[in-house]
Amino acid sequence: LLVTALHVAYQEVFHFDVMGLAFMTHGRQPVGDTAFDLSRTMGFFAHYVPVVLDAPRVAGFRTTLRHTQETLGTGIEDGVKLTLVRYLRDFIDPAQRRPYEIDPFFGFSYLAPTEASVPSDGNQPLLQELTNVMAELRALHTVDLPRPFELAVTHEGDRLDLLVIGQKNKGIPPMMQRLLSVWSETLRQMVATPDPR
Repeated sequence: LLVTALHVAYQEVFHFDVMGLAFMTHGRQPVGDTAFDLSRTMGFFAHYVPVVLDAPRVAGFRTTLRHTQETLGTGIEDGVKLTLVRYLRDFIDPAQRRPYEIDPFFGFSYLAPTEASVPSDGNQPLLQELTNVMAELRALHTVDLPRPFELAVTHEGDRLDLLVIGQKNKGIPPMMQRLLSVWSETLRQMVATPDPR
């Protein structure tokens, strides 16, 4: 419902039918076939799944919701497939590529203190190793593009929290603020719309 409302709001604000999103996989995923226990690490590796929603603007809430459910149901589940998609795109004629496609990329969510606050108790080499690993992953799997903003939705009990991360020292762009406002209103309308079933 959240994603569908965002898609409808995006169409209203930007006047495009198509919206590309990058979904971050949640949790500490297994690394290949290894037996690493990632449950007690200082963070976790995750990948971002590219998703394209292209329901037309004239579609109603329920039609758009069904389209979203079907699209998300065919998402890429693991990093191996994600990497494969990344490299298969290199064999596609650039003229045939859809300009709104999102390149898959990997990230590391670091949950421990920052490097400046870590005591010199042996953690420094580990932090340096993580930095090296991330540099290698970026070289292999990513194209660094400026991201004007990032959305994060967290769920705790009955509460949904929306976190908007703006560019450093630039805040949230006015158009993004409008999108958030329309998103909120669209979500309210969708919840109030009776289900035709």
